[in-house]
Amino acid sequence: MNLRNEYLLDSQTTHNLCCNRKSFVYDIKVSRKTLNMSGNGGVLRVTRKAKIRGLYPPTMEPAKTWYDPDCITNLLSFKDMIGVFCISYDSAVDTSFTVHRSEYGLVDLHFRMHESGLHILDRGLP
Repeated sequence: MNLRNEYLLDSQTTHNLCCNRKSFVYDIKVSRKTLNMSGNGGVLRVTRKAKIRGLYPPTMEPAKTWYDPDCITNLLSFKDMIGVFCISYDSAVDTSFTVHRSEYGLVDLHFRMHESGLHILDRGLP
């Protein structure tokens, strides 16, 4: 699996971060601020921001994200998502998070647990 082609719902980050310019983001610009993101691999210095189309209701678009082409995956911040949507998880039914967007006329998002333990957006692809 190439994580650069996936969205992960991340409960440990406070920022959206994307790396896939072709599929996920547009309008990439240099930011006046810098994000120093710490993780298991050390500190990543991110200097660009972008927009994500179709994530939020039209009245709240566009969703904003930090952008770095050298990242290994695309992260959606659980913190940011619960600021807009209800998110549910019932491990007795399924090991996936559901981001409830239907009240805004959008399709609900399902982040299913991969064997690695990461919750990856189920885009209905084989």
